[in-house]
Amino acid sequence: MRVVVISVGVIIVLMSSIWFMQSSETSGDVTFKHIHGLGYTESGELLVAAHDGLNIKDSEWYMADDRPLHDYMGFSVYESGFYSSGHPEPGSELEDPLGLVQSTDQGHTLEIHGFQGDIDFHRLAVGYNTEDLFLFNPTNHPDLGDVGFYYSADQSETWQEVEGEGLENVQITTVHNPEVDIAVHPDEEGKVAVSSLDGVYISDDYGETFEQITDVPGGVAVTFDFNNQLVVSTVSSELIKVDLDTHESETMSTPPIGEDIINYIANDPADSDVYAVASFIPNQPEDNLFIYISEDGGQSWETSVEQSKAVQ
Repeated sequence: MRVVVISVGVIIVLMSSIWFMQSSETSGDVTFKHIHGLGYTESGELLVAAHDGLNIKDSEWYMADDRPLHDYMGFSVYESGFYSSGHPEPGSELEDPLGLVQSTDQGHTLEIHGFQGDIDFHRLAVGYNTEDLFLFNPTNHPDLGDVGFYYSADQSETWQEVEGEGLENVQITTVHNPEVDIAVHPDEEGKVAVSSLDGVYISDDYGETFEQITDVPGGVAVTFDFNNQLVVSTVSSELIKVDLDTHESETMSTPPIGEDIINYIANDPADSDVYAVASFIPNQPEDNLFIYISEDGGQSWETSVEQSKAVQ
């Protein structure tokens, strides 16, 4: 009997070792395709919409392949989950495009909020704590309206088209334009931002009117962080913080950028000193994605994804 117990113990240890090796190997092989957004959960996990589902960084990177592998677009995280658009995974019963969807369980299930089979929203943002939605509608639709900017303060129950006065120089000619980004303040209702190569703009009235931040060059990506700042990346991958009270700006340290351009920025609500940025190398179809993480307010950066592969 004692021999049996010892044998079982050995088997358990061996199985545990095999599981660990398999888990580590799987974790080390996490790859990324066409990043379409990233954001932090309340508990500090980093969610990345990576063309074929979600990749998630907790203590390590792993691919969330235990849930549908949709190609999320306009991916925007808030305190209880995320909103997104995009395309369903192959073989899915969902219509293509997804329209506007919401998940409160990190992508295991989706709630459909309309426009399925009709609209793919590439420019979509949600207020982290308010859950207010701001988006660019790329096509005329009977249930939404004409092409333009829209705002919802009731979790997409109703939509209000907004004028966008002040954005006359911002050219959104295609839903695939990577050089225009939008953001919604995590706490202040009605405060939204738009960045483009033509400039960076802030609105305090849900997008009806915008004011250009004149001392900030044109931006590629924009987000409101949890330190009452607007964070902007420029075409040269500078990161600029703008104080929302004074509109004074300062330049953050630059991640170890090569030829890549920062196109997404996220701040951790659980620790506002933690930032993540995603970048890509233009005109390079493969192994062109990077993610950098700072844990000291943007003073220094570590490479977390390099040439589309997770660094563990």
